[in-house]
Amino acid sequence: MSQKYVDEGLYDLRNKITLDHTLFEGDSNHRTEVMNKFFLDHINPDLGYPKLNKAGIDKKEKLIEELEEKLYSGDYLNFVKFAYRDVINELRNLLEMARCTLRGDDKFFTELGKIVYGEPVEESVRLVRATVGRFCSKVNDGSPMLLRAAAHKLAPLWQEADLIDFKEYLEKCGIPPEVDVSNEKLLTSEQVVQAFETALTENNYPYSVIVSDDARNISVKHKRKVVVIPNDDWIQIRRRPLTKTTLNGLIQHEVGVHIYRKMNGLESPLYLLSVGLAGYLTFEEGLATGAEYKVNGLDLPELQKHLAICLALGLLDGKSKDFSDTFSFMEAFCLLQTGVVTEESMQKAKDLAWCTSVRIFRGTTCKTPGGIYMKDVVYELGFLKVNHLYQNDPDLLKIALVGKCDPTLLNHRMVLEAMGLYHSYKSLHCQN
Repeated sequence: MSQKYVDEGLYDLRNKITLDHTLFEGDSNHRTEVMNKFFLDHINPDLGYPKLNKAGIDKKEKLIEELEEKLYSGDYLNFVKFAYRDVINELRNLLEMARCTLRGDDKFFTELGKIVYGEPVEESVRLVRATVGRFCSKVNDGSPMLLRAAAHKLAPLWQEADLIDFKEYLEKCGIPPEVDVSNEKLLTSEQVVQAFETALTENNYPYSVIVSDDARNISVKHKRKVVVIPNDDWIQIRRRPLTKTTLNGLIQHEVGVHIYRKMNGLESPLYLLSVGLAGYLTFEEGLATGAEYKVNGLDLPELQKHLAICLALGLLDGKSKDFSDTFSFMEAFCLLQTGVVTEESMQKAKDLAWCTSVRIFRGTTCKTPGGIYMKDVVYELGFLKVNHLYQNDPDLLKIALVGKCDPTLLNHRMVLEAMGLYHSYKSLHCQN
């Protein structure tokens, strides 16, 4: 590594500490068996977390202690100590979350998640209610019985007063309505790989692209420098069909934001900006989601994950829910999203409801009402935060390109200002 960083000797230790959602990934064969069983009996599933064990967590704790000792015993600039202090505190919360999973403490797991990732706010809950109401209000006496039943199940979650003019709302956000891709050809995983490889080559990013049978979503693994694509089976059950248009939006999300900010962070004086300052994730996903929506348009389908969070926490009807109860509401919502009742649409609704529920309840026993993994709250909170800047202080969005930071946070601004990046940042990677 030729670049000289002000946090030399620290970032290598930071890179050894992985405390993210990958800890809660399961064996794909086991998860499939569990899913099929759940579809039959609807008993809360045991997702299994084979990557988690006490010895591994204890090792990570020692690495955190080593990082802290090195930080305060070394001759580092004050802003470096400031930035790493916050990261160490965040890592300790994430470590305790992993311990909660090991001992089955869902309630503390959730409370720590709220500290690390945040929780739904009034505006995000309002948008969820409006989205549910939007789909329910399309159902009438002439609709298929199963759609009427789904709307009836969701009826306690919204009222007529919750409905909003989505077109007007999106215009304020600078986002077009959802692009109609119904006439576009569905893409295969191979075609998706080729498109990502082209984008990476054009930007000269040293990442490769792979297809994984274990993947359920397109994602970037920075440590391995790969973009991971699900196989054809999982690509086909996406709520929005994966076509040329929607793929372009995803490329902006993954390459245009996640990898772009990573590369810019690597060219800053502080290596940590390529990994992420503490609390950066909400703004990161807000930028990425916004970039995707600028291409694809939006009818707020991404609120699906936020809906599941609000359901589980009891924010919509005052009743917190376990995995099974959350799934039942999500299945009804996903069926309404399809707008039709066919064998294919019913299976797709089940699959989408399962995937969403697993994302929300991973890391937990799935049995505790309101006991969830809060990470996915960052998408909607980030979208609202970035949208607020877009409308009120768009220049601040440019500063965010320096690396994985959140310029709306005072702690992050102080770090950027100490390096002279806050007011004078100039992008080192010009996107096509």
